[in-house]
Amino acid sequence: MTLATLLCLAASLSPQGPVDVEVTPAGKPAVTASWRVPKIVVDTDFGSATVDPDKLEQILFGDPDVVVAAGTELRGKVKLGTVEAKVDGKTQRFATRELESLVVLREGSGGKASFAGAWMTSFGPAELQQRGLTVTGTYGFDSKGKIEGKLDKGALEFTYRDSNSSGSGRWELLPEDGAFTGNYDDNKGFWGGYRRVATAAPAKPGEITSGQTDAGMRYHVHWPKDYKAGAKMPAICILHGSNMDGLAYVNTIAVSWPKLAERYLIVGFDGERLSQASKAGALRFNYTYVNFGGPEVGPAWAHRQSPALVADSLQQLGKDLSITRWFLGGHSQGGFLSYAMLMFYPELLAGAFPMSCNLLVQCEPGNFDAAAQAKQHRVPVAVMHGERDQVVDYESGVYCNLRMIDGDFPFVRFFHPDKIGHQFGLMPVDEAIAWLDAASSDEPERLVAFAEKQAEDMWWRDVGATLTRLRELRAPASLSSRIDAVAAKLEKAAAEEAGKLRAAIEKDGSGKWIDEWLEWRTEYATSRAAEPAVAAYAALRKKQEKRGDELFGEWRGSEKKDRATAFDKIAAEAFATRWYPAVKLWTK
Repeated sequence: MTLATLLCLAASLSPQGPVDVEVTPAGKPAVTASWRVPKIVVDTDFGSATVDPDKLEQILFGDPDVVVAAGTELRGKVKLGTVEAKVDGKTQRFATRELESLVVLREGSGGKASFAGAWMTSFGPAELQQRGLTVTGTYGFDSKGKIEGKLDKGALEFTYRDSNSSGSGRWELLPEDGAFTGNYDDNKGFWGGYRRVATAAPAKPGEITSGQTDAGMRYHVHWPKDYKAGAKMPAICILHGSNMDGLAYVNTIAVSWPKLAERYLIVGFDGERLSQASKAGALRFNYTYVNFGGPEVGPAWAHRQSPALVADSLQQLGKDLSITRWFLGGHSQGGFLSYAMLMFYPELLAGAFPMSCNLLVQCEPGNFDAAAQAKQHRVPVAVMHGERDQVVDYESGVYCNLRMIDGDFPFVRFFHPDKIGHQFGLMPVDEAIAWLDAASSDEPERLVAFAEKQAEDMWWRDVGATLTRLRELRAPASLSSRIDAVAAKLEKAAAEEAGKLRAAIEKDGSGKWIDEWLEWRTEYATSRAAEPAVAAYAALRKKQEKRGDELFGEWRGSEKKDRATAFDKIAAEAFATRWYPAVKLWTK
């Protein structure tokens, strides 16, 4: 906008209604006030300009004064002796000679068209200040990164520097979305962000509302139609796929499985990293977790990735929304994150349903000590993967299920619809939630009924895991006869093969029994009849472990054409290790 376009006849400027402003007296804290913006005249080197009150953004008082209006900066002398505004409803006069700045506040902190404020960005949280057309600030979870720049036609041209790198970039505001998008180092990479403003999602029965947690995670909640304020309820937390948003997934659950939407609060988190796919009116997000190794592990940028932020948010919303139990799952990218939540924050979850994904190496069950595993094993896991998935291959789901069983998780169920690909909305989410809810119950009567039903349907792994849970809960004596009856059914089903397999494990060094054992273990490992065989297998695994690691290294380093031969060596010498079933799957 040129100076000429800001020059207006005084008569053509109609008075505007009062607006919120932030007035900063020199050397004193800023004051928020309500001000009816008058006609403001600025004497510049090129003549006088009269600023449209509706276009005013900021005034920086000094020598010269700097006025920002409609994205244009004017320098000169502002003809404004006092600012008469209302502070807390009372009129107060500020002499402009004693003021440092005045900022018009539109649509939130720093103004609708301002970069000022707190942000969640591609490189961690940022705190920016905007004075006139100049923007400065910090970024990163340690706040050690520095930003300096200047607005050019509404976009911010900036330089950045931190302990590892420096360069330049350009951001453009999406003011209606409270976000910005851009790049750094001549389009080397994307750098975007959204405003960080902790806000509670208002409760509106039958609707979806949105908010933001103290950790900076945007979230969306579907409220049951009969929701009452303060009601204690279980909740489903859904984590979205790449370049998506939590709102779409919450809406899908509410529409596709309406019974779930009435029994549970449905909560979806947006990833804390704005996606390059974002456009005005359609923000998209991604999660971060690839470098996450646990709470407080590594530098701040690693241990404050999505798992930590989601954990903080689950704890906050658990209190704010009176949530009794969290059933957390995710699709694709969100599925990877679900496993990270399960393995690093099991105490927050009642059940997990990762789908259409795989395991990160740091989420492998063998990486955790006995104390951590004890917490993890209390969480039922519904592994979900469509057999026709062409985005994340079906074998990834088979592997995840295998690793949960091999990691001694008692409650594991593999949901693998044969005609479904990567589509979240077609997965049996309702079946998975029903199973998780029943398996994680702390009501003895309900658990006994669940065990009886699973025994009738011959889901023997569930039966044994439920019986263990009942023993831990110390079920009342009134249920003893029913518990004994279902336990007898399990032990009878397991006994026939248990002794034979134990003998094979202890005496047959060829491993011809291994495939039969792995299949039998999936169903019966939670029975008491299986305990001697399980112990014998664990002892043999420990004996073969070192050799297994060596042979796996050879397999991984071999050419594709030679991998079958490399697998044969594992099958002959390390069949009791975790590498045998995994490499068999991968080789196939």
